[in-house]
Amino acid sequence: MGLRRYHRPGTLFYLGPPYYGSEDNYGTTLFGRDQFAVLAERLKGHQGAFILSMNDVPEIRETFASFATTRRR
Repeated sequence: MGLRRYHRPGTLFYLGPPYYGSEDNYGTTLFGRDQFAVLAERLKGHQGAFILSMNDVPEIRETFASFATTRRR
């Protein structure tokens, strides 16, 4: 993940991990459900901005609760 390498003020990341509940669609070893929490922790230390494309489910809301969100419908 390039977050550690490129995190600095002024950077913008677009993140599109598998949607919650669809992790296996990309292979069983590529992105596990536990990786959502890992991603949230790494983003807490990110100095720039990010856009996270994710489905709106309670588990994701809880995992990313410390971030400002915008829901689009």
